[in-house]
Amino acid sequence: MSATNLTFGEVRLQIAKRFPGYDPEVVTSFLNERYRDVCRLCNWTSLKLRAMFSTSAPYQTGTVAVSSGSVALTGTGTAWAAAMSGWWIRFGSDDSYYTFIQTSPTTATLDRPYEGVDNAAASYTLWRTIFVLPDDVREPSEFTVMNPAGAILPTSETVLDADDPTRTRRGKPSRWAPYQSDASTPERQQIELSPGPDKVYGIQFWYVQDPSMFEMSDTAVFLPKWFTPNALYHGVEADIRRVLDKDLNLAGAAETLFDKDVLGLKATDAMKKGPTRLQQSAWAQRRLSETRSEDYIDRYLSE
Repeated sequence: MSATNLTFGEVRLQIAKRFPGYDPEVVTSFLNERYRDVCRLCNWTSLKLRAMFSTSAPYQTGTVAVSSGSVALTGTGTAWAAAMSGWWIRFGSDDSYYTFIQTSPTTATLDRPYEGVDNAAASYTLWRTIFVLPDDVREPSEFTVMNPAGAILPTSETVLDADDPTRTRRGKPSRWAPYQSDASTPERQQIELSPGPDKVYGIQFWYVQDPSMFEMSDTAVFLPKWFTPNALYHGVEADIRRVLDKDLNLAGAAETLFDKDVLGLKATDAMKKGPTRLQQSAWAQRRLSETRSEDYIDRYLSE
């Protein structure tokens, strides 16, 4: 049995031996809380992962019948796919856009009643600008378009609403903003890309993983190799002493050991990351240059 790569079952067994007589479900909840707290404490190198997804080209095939005040859509010559649900749709030259919900290849509904005039054969544009991230994403970053290469800079929905309130811009994405979580259980993070993609692009990004919690039946699941089990032993001991035994002195002593374990993890993680190059801001560089020029002038005038 490796001391640094134990299974969840082995860790729970060790705790049961050290602290017999406690409810296994309560101990498991303590284990999960401590594991989650450590994982979310900082952006650990071992939890930083890379992922990719593809955008979609806008869809404009066929025409659609729309009626003022109605949410129903009927397509002619359309082949709407279920995957298009959640895309945005705009009719003709209208500024307003709606969320599209597919019900069949030729029928769909809107998220709110249509605000324009009746049209039996309206042109339309369906486009996707909201993207769901993997369910283990805690903190996404460093989005990049792969071909042609280009960085996608972070911004906010407030900025996007001010710059492009009707979302009419199309092109290669250059900005991304956090969007509301989706309706799944558990919720998954979503982002909006701007401008709305005008074709299929490969998007790469990095994220800090939010690991899954352990179930009672996960006895054969290994702890990550970077995670020291001592942090769990001491953290769970602190919780048992404080919550169940009401012994604050022993809880405090165990908490101190837990803090030392976490500091050790941080030190190891810092070694993995290596030295960080410090860069001056543009303002600091400009001010340093100005100061040097001022010093040179002062010396020149004093000679």
